[in-house]
Amino acid sequence: MLAMLKGRGGSLPSRRRIVLGVGFAVVLALLGPTAFRTTTTATASGRHRSKHHHHHHHRAHKARRGGGQAPTAATSYYMRTADPNIAYAMGCSFGKSMGRGSKPADSLVVLDFGAPHRHHHRTYGTTLFESGFASNPQIETAGVRYAKGYWDCTRQRPKATLRIAMGTSNYGRQVTFGHGRAWAQMVNDANQGLARLHIDSRIDVAGADDFEPQWSGPVAARAWVQGYDSVNEWPYYDYGAAVGCPPYGNCAGAWTLEDVWYVAWGAKPALPLPEIYTGNGANAKQWFRLSLYSAVRHKSRMVIAGVMSQHRACKQRTDPCWGMNNTAPRAWRQLSKLLNSDHRTAQDVRWVTDISWGARPHRHHRPKHRHHSRHGSRKKAHHKAHRVGVAGSGQQLGDGTLDPGLKPFPDPMRWADQ
Repeated sequence: MLAMLKGRGGSLPSRRRIVLGVGFAVVLALLGPTAFRTTTTATASGRHRSKHHHHHHHRAHKARRGGGQAPTAATSYYMRTADPNIAYAMGCSFGKSMGRGSKPADSLVVLDFGAPHRHHHRTYGTTLFESGFASNPQIETAGVRYAKGYWDCTRQRPKATLRIAMGTSNYGRQVTFGHGRAWAQMVNDANQGLARLHIDSRIDVAGADDFEPQWSGPVAARAWVQGYDSVNEWPYYDYGAAVGCPPYGNCAGAWTLEDVWYVAWGAKPALPLPEIYTGNGANAKQWFRLSLYSAVRHKSRMVIAGVMSQHRACKQRTDPCWGMNNTAPRAWRQLSKLLNSDHRTAQDVRWVTDISWGARPHRHHRPKHRHHSRHGSRKKAHHKAHRVGVAGSGQQLGDGTLDPGLKPFPDPMRWADQ
């Protein structure tokens, strides 16, 4: 495994002293499993990239794909179950699609397991989108089984690589230092599981978080990040939004542009995978401005790992997600064009992923009562909102911005019960 990606090792003083090789860490983080064939020595920096990472893309601005053809989109999933057998089948299905040429041979897949939760104040995990609580060990097992399914169904494509980003969010009251720390440890353990199965040569696991300014406050989000950063060996991807941020405002809630920048790039484990959901280009403009902010305010070139759309998830529901159903190629083109319009942000965005609804849990695994799932009790309250087509920021569908001046729907759960 690529030890450069593992952000911990050695004492804190020694990590600060060692700088040789750290300049390449962010590039290696974005390379994903394709770099596994190169043996490297573990860095003692304690992070996956240096604070001087803005130097990495100062060269070769000519060969950009900002106006060209978008990469083939991978499929990410809103996870409705942590059943290991279902996860295996999902990974195998994705692998077979890649073998047929409909999915990329170099993929980043987010498995979004829902909002953070701590069961009975003891066990960390998440509240899934339909089947209630899943513990971190269950989520870890699901991620490893997804990887095994992909591996088994891509044996004829030995060069195919996959990075699995295990996702949660900053929704609810359990966005804490402890949850972030537990999430990072789960990611570390999942990669050890891949190694034990000898499938880590072209598959690895990272963390992920759907940070949305209209959910938790910035203090809680920063605490989660700091918890993750306290034990992480692998980076996390921010597949969230910049709701209300420039050029359309000062960011939603108590968040500032600095807060959004911190969770997306400023924190050392962080890599941005922004939601580019709006077809009118508003989300792309917000992330372009955030990239400019990073370059100007922090002298740091923000490296965008990829973009996320939700076109397929919208098609799977009766609500068409008006204004938020951007296609994956258009999402990539919108952001790439803006990034490459300025030499301070110019770059080649590597990955595209379109989020979808994962397989349903088996009937006997579903909650017996609606109050066992965080989705069921909110259904009646939102029927009127669905009828009138109010723009929403559903916990699973992210940024609710139809128009830059339109405030997100106040309840981020309204999409859950269709």
